[in-house]
Amino acid sequence: MESAQNLKIGLAALKQKDYAAAIAPLEAVSQTGDPASRLKAQMGLVKAYARTQQIQQAIDLCYGLAQHPNPQVQTWATDTATELQRRAPTSPAASSNLDETGFTPLNPESLTVQGRRNRETVGQREKVSSPKTNLQKPKREQSRVKQPLEPSHNPPQTIDQSSHAAQPLHPNPPDLAPAPRSTPDPHTLVRRAGRAQPVGLGTVDRSTFWALQAGTVIFLIWLLTLLLDRVQNLLNLVIAKLVWRIVPSFSLLLFKPLLPVLLLLIALYFASPWLLDGTLKRVYRLRDFSFLELERRSAEAGQILKRTEGQQQFQPKLKFLPIAAPILFTYGSLPRNTRIVVSQGLLDRLQEDEIAALYAAEVAHVQQWTVGILSLVSLLAQLPFWVYWQVAAWGDRQSNAFLQGIAIFVSAVGYGLYWLLRLPGLALARVRLYFSDRLATELTGNPNGMVRALLRVMMGIAETVQQQGSTSPLLESFDLLMPVGYQQAVSLGSTYVQTANANLFEWDRRSPYRAWLSLLNDHPPLGDRFHWLTQYARQWHIEPELPWNQSNQRLAPQKFPISQRFWLQAAPWVGLAIGLLLAILLWLVGWVAMKAGSLEIDWLWGDRSVLGGLGLLGLGIGLFIRINAFYPDIKRTMLKENLSLEALLTAPDALPIDNKPVRWRGKLLGRKGIRNRCHQDLFLQTSTGTIRLHYTSQLGCIGDVLFQVLRPEAFLTPQNNTVTVTGWFRRGATSWIEVETIQPPRGTTARSEHPVWSTILALLLSLAGAFLIWTGGS
Repeated sequence: MESAQNLKIGLAALKQKDYAAAIAPLEAVSQTGDPASRLKAQMGLVKAYARTQQIQQAIDLCYGLAQHPNPQVQTWATDTATELQRRAPTSPAASSNLDETGFTPLNPESLTVQGRRNRETVGQREKVSSPKTNLQKPKREQSRVKQPLEPSHNPPQTIDQSSHAAQPLHPNPPDLAPAPRSTPDPHTLVRRAGRAQPVGLGTVDRSTFWALQAGTVIFLIWLLTLLLDRVQNLLNLVIAKLVWRIVPSFSLLLFKPLLPVLLLLIALYFASPWLLDGTLKRVYRLRDFSFLELERRSAEAGQILKRTEGQQQFQPKLKFLPIAAPILFTYGSLPRNTRIVVSQGLLDRLQEDEIAALYAAEVAHVQQWTVGILSLVSLLAQLPFWVYWQVAAWGDRQSNAFLQGIAIFVSAVGYGLYWLLRLPGLALARVRLYFSDRLATELTGNPNGMVRALLRVMMGIAETVQQQGSTSPLLESFDLLMPVGYQQAVSLGSTYVQTANANLFEWDRRSPYRAWLSLLNDHPPLGDRFHWLTQYARQWHIEPELPWNQSNQRLAPQKFPISQRFWLQAAPWVGLAIGLLLAILLWLVGWVAMKAGSLEIDWLWGDRSVLGGLGLLGLGIGLFIRINAFYPDIKRTMLKENLSLEALLTAPDALPIDNKPVRWRGKLLGRKGIRNRCHQDLFLQTSTGTIRLHYTSQLGCIGDVLFQVLRPEAFLTPQNNTVTVTGWFRRGATSWIEVETIQPPRGTTARSEHPVWSTILALLLSLAGAFLIWTGGS
């Protein structure tokens, strides 16, 4: 009754051209009314949104209506969306004439007769386009949130290998062609494939996942203990060398760091929700997000949270960030005090089922108890990141060279500590996303919705970086908790917007080297996640979102090719491993000599200088071996300019050592001033996508920190930011260009000396290893 009344009020407001007043009652009907009322309300909302300049919301509704079984509704939605897309950039005056120029209202009452005429045709078409499945309605106990949480590391065994063999897979939705435009609308780059009833995907072994969580905690304790011990030793050295000359009675710092570290971690673990609340409120204007606001955006997400509260006896607090970047993450210590944070950018870009899929994944993180561990790691990393960010900003305001030097040094140390403190959480952050994708699929029955959500987030992050001209500090400092990493999103997202080519993710799912090349990444390869979500869709006999052939399976781990390219790529780490192995063998020889009473060589047993010296020596020799292959000469006569980034990203078996000398012209992006002193945020935006730049000054990292040399950040001005970059393209878990030169339209060219400094580093490591062995570490 209430829905009928709201519908009557909304339609009356439309007739009176009071479009703003029509929106609220029609939105209520579109979420809670019966199917016929929802259709009328949604069609009315399209017009109300369009007339109130909410063009994107109107287009989003058209995408949903384009999936309606009635062909007349489909045609109307397609025509309307096309017209809205064409007129979206125009002035308000132009949009006021939508009715006269293509925005033709469709009377919902006329659909009844036409729907009866087409019912049989529609039913036949659905049988062709969606193969009949043997899915059963889930049993009552299956619908509870007690499904296995972990993803299977083997392809599902129940997949029908032939159910989709005869179906064409279109890269773009055949029922809603995008309007012509210079840059494709991200909403036209998804196919909106279907979904299934939520059922289980089978059980998987969770023991390794729990072991990884325990290992993360142990690694974190060990790292903090080691850092605190080194700080104590450094302070004692300062006391012994300097302070004692002034205050001879000053005491050395003598304490075991393990207990203070344990107490600190326990305190921070339980305080993390409120400490992170304070950080986000102060810096990013975090506010509460009501449950009703969420239901207005995604009723399905609200239902998932309600079901979670009823079955698991907890409901996360909802938070909101008024920023353009599409992000969603969860933090807290215990399930009852977790917070799920969503941004305005994500709500604007994603549709209802896609928002629900991401919220389901965040619920999975809470249920798997990974939120507390990664919240603790993120909190620990926030302090040095804040030091880096604030001290660098302070240094930019100083005119005194000495004060600027202090700011540069302190901010560089802070940024280095930030990356160091993230290390314990990297593996858990990667692996947990496979598990959350799986559980979210079981909760929603919508693996395709998760694929679309990740695609939109990826494209949205890339667009945000391009629009803002640099990476937001929020995207970087909270990267461990995000559903998509900003570094992997920039190149893939900016290129996918141009091409809508699913082959961009072939390296991610087929490269036999992807696992070990991702070891220092906090997110798994996106294509690998898409692969498993595609497998879940096929297991449920629904057409996958991404048009991958079933025969084009990802490479199995046992097919890892050991080639000359691989040995060259891994040469430094192989050298390190060989050095450590030799040291262990010498230890064994020393132990045998000690047992035999041979005093000449028993000193080898337990000698740490042998272990450290041979390890450094092996690492240095490995770098020497790789340098020539890693940095071949760039011949200007054979250099190809402005290659397609799409072509470089799609090679499924590429390694970083498969360098391709390139020259690209584009717009330089990145942070300005001391915040980018080490060139940590440097990108080149080209006509085919955005790529990260790896640059070091001619004086190396020492020059970056200590000396006033020419830096590419000097080109980050509107008059000078169109540059030509020459260097070596690398394809790994993320892609980048190893820079040789950056040439502005006018002025001096910035040169990067990677080959020189790689040689110097290899030499220093080798000499340090030899010196350590020769002196015995004394």
